[in-house]
Amino acid sequence: GCDKEFAHLYVFTAEKGGMAGCDKELQQKVIYELSQGSRHFEHARQQDAKVDRRIEQMLAAVRTAPREQRAAAAQTAEQMLRAAEAQRDCSRWCCVVDMDMFYAAVEIRDQPSLADKPVAVGGLGMISTANYVARRYGVRSAMPGFIAQELCRRQGVELRFVRPDFTKYTAEAE
Repeated sequence: GCDKEFAHLYVFTAEKGGMAGCDKELQQKVIYELSQGSRHFEHARQQDAKVDRRIEQMLAAVRTAPREQRAAAAQTAEQMLRAAEAQRDCSRWCCVVDMDMFYAAVEIRDQPSLADKPVAVGGLGMISTANYVARRYGVRSAMPGFIAQELCRRQGVELRFVRPDFTKYTAEAE
């Protein structure tokens, strides 16, 4: 089964547009099964253990700190927060336009038969992007293609891979 203790290490499970309703439990299970024992997974587990030890050390320091020291630290933090808030400038803003599905949209435009099928631009090694149909099955960008393929297979659908054509995407973007 899926080791829930390490589910937070799976960056591919973060919510992206079009992923609402995907089977997160299956997604985590497949990622765990296909990643377990890999160098990346073992490294992530070791890094996670380091962070856990550091958190425990910090909590122990807080628990053993005298009440006056904790109160002074809380007061300092509150002063820093007020100072930062006083300097905040809300007169400017920025808009982030997520073009994550751009490559897939160009491919679907050129191959309309793919419009209602799970499509990923990339290959078994890595996916650049996936269309919204594929995202319903838990497939997303920056996911190894072999994991995405297995996610789809276990849900009874076939993931279609399209090789990236960056020349075409650049021309379309201009």
